[in-house]
Amino acid sequence: MRRKRTTKKAAPRRRRTTALTTTKRTRSVKRRSTRRRSLAADFFNPAQAKEAAMVVVEGAAGGVGAHFLGKILPTSISAQQKGLITLGAGFVTAAVMRRPILGAGMAAVGVVNLLKDVNF
Repeated sequence: MRRKRTTKKAAPRRRRTTALTTTKRTRSVKRRSTRRRSLAADFFNPAQAKEAAMVVVEGAAGGVGAHFLGKILPTSISAQQKGLITLGAGFVTAAVMRRPILGAGMAAVGVVNLLKDVNF
């Protein structure tokens, strides 16, 4: 019986191999194969995504805290004074509580309040 002729399939991708060092014997060298990473994987990975999300959430929490601080402050003070107090609270949060991203979010709200006062 003759075999049925089939179309030729493409060869699978070759894998890179890197040598692993052994502790006692140097005669046999084991090889480990890895697939090549794509270009996007070099720029973006899950650990970076998680860290970026944490930074964004912490900065947003600082903005929310500054908003609540603005609600607590008395209405008798001017918008410029509120902006300066919020900016100072952001500095204190960053320096004393050692949360620079939280303080940056608060300071950003304070700067926006200062710029609203001068019609920026």
